[in-house]
Amino acid sequence: MIAGVAVAAVLLTALVALIALVARRFTHAKRPLGASDVREFFQYALLYGLYVIVGIGATELLGRVFGASADSWDTSDSALAQALAFVVIGTPLLVVALWLTSRLQRSRPDQQRSSLYAVYLTVTALTALLVAASAVSPTLTFLLGGALGNNVAADGGSLATVVVWGAIWLVNWLIAERTLTVTQNTPHLLSGSLIAVLYLVGGFITTVGDSASTLWTGAVVYGTPTAIAGGVGTLLAGVLIWVRYWISRAQKLERGPLWMIFTLPVGVGGGLVLFLGSISALVWSVLVWFIGNTGTTSASDHFAAAGSQVGAALAGGLVWWYFRTTLGATFSLSSNARRLYLYLMAGLGLGALTFGVATVVVAAIEALSPSVGVGMSPLNTLLMGLVAMGVGGPIWGVFWRRATSLDTGEVREGDQAQAANPIQTSDSTQAGDRTTPPEATRRIYLFLWLWLGAIAAVVSLVSLAVTFFQDLVLGTLGITTIFTGRFALGALVAAGAVVAYHAAVYRSEYRPEQLDAVEAATPLGVANSDKQHVPSLVGESEGPLTVSSRSEDRRVPGPRSVLVVGSSPRGLANQISRAMEDTVVEEWTDADIFVIPSQSEAVLAFLAQKAGRDVLLVEPGQPEAEADGGELWAYVR
Repeated sequence: MIAGVAVAAVLLTALVALIALVARRFTHAKRPLGASDVREFFQYALLYGLYVIVGIGATELLGRVFGASADSWDTSDSALAQALAFVVIGTPLLVVALWLTSRLQRSRPDQQRSSLYAVYLTVTALTALLVAASAVSPTLTFLLGGALGNNVAADGGSLATVVVWGAIWLVNWLIAERTLTVTQNTPHLLSGSLIAVLYLVGGFITTVGDSASTLWTGAVVYGTPTAIAGGVGTLLAGVLIWVRYWISRAQKLERGPLWMIFTLPVGVGGGLVLFLGSISALVWSVLVWFIGNTGTTSASDHFAAAGSQVGAALAGGLVWWYFRTTLGATFSLSSNARRLYLYLMAGLGLGALTFGVATVVVAAIEALSPSVGVGMSPLNTLLMGLVAMGVGGPIWGVFWRRATSLDTGEVREGDQAQAANPIQTSDSTQAGDRTTPPEATRRIYLFLWLWLGAIAAVVSLVSLAVTFFQDLVLGTLGITTIFTGRFALGALVAAGAVVAYHAAVYRSEYRPEQLDAVEAATPLGVANSDKQHVPSLVGESEGPLTVSSRSEDRRVPGPRSVLVVGSSPRGLANQISRAMEDTVVEEWTDADIFVIPSQSEAVLAFLAQKAGRDVLLVEPGQPEAEADGGELWAYVR
């Protein structure tokens, strides 16, 4: 028990500390470390330790009471003595420490706003929650076994654990609700919701798996009617925690960064990963049974895990569907939320596809060296790779295409809403759509895969080099070397493909940032009403050229790409798109740039002379400039 509590405490402390750092980052609550912080740390550490001591002692004593009829009094006297000492000494100290803390907070209200105080309450409540929840399953098994008259070993300790640690959780829950602000309590509520999801998923998988095994084998698992009580107990604990933390509290929180982190990566992403992994494992088992190499395994042994796989697939699908539905309203308010969702789905699909490619390479190497064969047959390995590619490829293709369309203007409902009502959309803070520009999400996605692929490629290459030189030194260089390094070689091929593809995408889309100043910083001299600058725009043209921005049916050849940067570049970008043929036009908004009413006909005339080139148009920031004029700068490659 002590070891379990210690491990839970360490894990919870790390989790909550991470969440607190993220929250601190977004709230910009920065304060130098002082002597009061050190005092607070030891004060709350003492309180936490006293809770643990009293909880352990009370659990031992109450467990003896609940299990007296089952001869649980035969345990060692030292355990009894320890429990008595913990309760007799720890309880008064805990009461005094709580009283002193409450008195200090009444005299200094700022103590309740302390981050350490919030972390202490969160860690204490979640520790008690985890310990109590872990005992629900054996308690249900014990109670159900007693009700059915089965010979189930007495487990009064589990019931005592639920009672004692449930009481500790309830006390700290009430204190947190009374003293912490919504912002301070958000990490606690979201962490509890995460625990609920884990228990719900684990209990559901265990229940479905045990039930399927019972039906499949025609016998009761473990030989007792209480076999599925373990999964049901875990599921029951998850339901109770879910209702308390998510349904009643966390679901109603503001759609801020922490809430989005929980719902998107954990809810949507975690559910999809579980669903894809379970479905892939189940399909692979079926394919191996019919067309693969099963060896001498019987059907019952081969599909022994099928029930758990079905349960995991159902659980993952339900989790994904629920959180995707929960985010529906957020998507209607925030184009950034929709972007995050699309790129998350695309990334998960790409991960499965990459794994499949690497596995196919491994299978090919194993097939080319049958004499070395160790482990799974090449056919089964190939089937695994094909299943992963078949599952991940379509998901990546669909969501990558949608994300690309959203950011390139083919499907931009969120941006259209912003253009129609920029004030309302920009002020919509419920979805966390505050500062992230559309291109930032795409760049992060591209850079993430570039770096992940590069790291994987470097690690794989180093592993291959070690294998090569090791066999070279030993004089065993040959087909065995390739077989030994098959996993590294597969990872190298897959990572190389990922890096090559995303590097090509980045170069094609963000080339304007890397423009060589072939005609750098050429002032176009565009003024709103001064047409004498038009000839200078044409540059080396033989005569003035006029291109109408209103003749959509008479478009002329233009540059390969045009990037317009300004405070409100959309108007000029739309005019260029209507006038130029086969020109990719993008606009970047910079609120610090002064609005210059550019002369569109002159700009179009200039662009018509740059067919097949890449052009960057920038309005320089000149707050002191006149509202009716200014220069537009062009960078041409």
